[in-house]
Amino acid sequence: RLAPYDLEPYQRSHQLPLEGEADGPLHQPNSMAALVAAGLFKRFESSLEAIRLSLKRIDVVMRRSAELLAAAPPRLLRLSQNPDARALIAQERESDEDGTANFDQRWTALIRDLPPLDPESDIDFAMVQDAITHDREAVGRLLEALPPLESDGKLAALRSLFAAGGALHGKRALLFTQFRDTAVYVHQNLSDEEWRAHTGLGPVALLHGGIPAKDKARIAASFDPDQSDEDLLQAFGAGEEVPQVLVSTDVLAEGHNLQKAEAVVNLDLPWNPQVAVQRAGRIDRLGSPHDRILIGSFEPEEGLEAHLHLVEALDRRFRLIHHLGMGDEPVLRLAGDQQRITFEQMRRLYNDDVGVLDELERTWTLGS
Repeated sequence: RLAPYDLEPYQRSHQLPLEGEADGPLHQPNSMAALVAAGLFKRFESSLEAIRLSLKRIDVVMRRSAELLAAAPPRLLRLSQNPDARALIAQERESDEDGTANFDQRWTALIRDLPPLDPESDIDFAMVQDAITHDREAVGRLLEALPPLESDGKLAALRSLFAAGGALHGKRALLFTQFRDTAVYVHQNLSDEEWRAHTGLGPVALLHGGIPAKDKARIAASFDPDQSDEDLLQAFGAGEEVPQVLVSTDVLAEGHNLQKAEAVVNLDLPWNPQVAVQRAGRIDRLGSPHDRILIGSFEPEEGLEAHLHLVEALDRRFRLIHHLGMGDEPVLRLAGDQQRITFEQMRRLYNDDVGVLDELERTWTLGS
């Protein structure tokens, strides 16, 4: 229900009658709460670690909100209006990961600056409390239901690409993700020395918005064909290897020449097709030393795609872009490529939707 993210539905004057199976106030589609809920599905699509950390962040928000309501006098955390509280929540979640910090004193100071609840307020505080209790229980169940990171099938599939016989074995590659949590998680697991020694994988680098600009430029230069061996020797030193694999957020998806890489892997799919094009464009450009490059993506799990419709939306947007002649590639296809199966059609075929075959047959008939 995410009450601390959007208190408007909890105002008595704004409450709407519940319909169907709804068990709480209804949020507007563009509200902060609705965006947070949609973001959870997207983080599920990205990685187990991304959704685990996101759920922990939400639990921090709910726990601190409950403490404020139980204080004397009670106070209300309006998260959308309090940037200090949002920053403190983010820092507390990070510190929870290593258990080294206690934030109680900082929260006490923040609470002192919050005004007490107005008894005449239009907000239904009892409903807010019920919503917080409901969400903390739901978050707890979700965290318990998550499989252990050791059983992460997506990570195992990624590792298999770099193992002997895998499509990326021995190749330099760029791995892109929307989320820093996923980038850090994947980098940590691909950097495991024992596994790297077993697979023969070289150094793995990490880039995101928190990496200093000097280090970012240094790592990006190692994939730039315009950089000479002398430049790289000066940047990395005589005893340091240049990275074979780079795990990066979209901070590096635009404006960089990275053609020494032979492959791009989308660890998650962006909503904006332009981002997908920009990721691929880091290596699909003039100056590449490779005759052939590889571009691959991890698609959402079937249950998530049923909620996100991410592949369907990307496929529709790509086709619209090319139909309007706005794509980077020619709109007219080669004779051998007049008919293709879209991502969405592949998904439906996988689920034994025979209607796809009828659609393809009609297309062939019209095109013959």
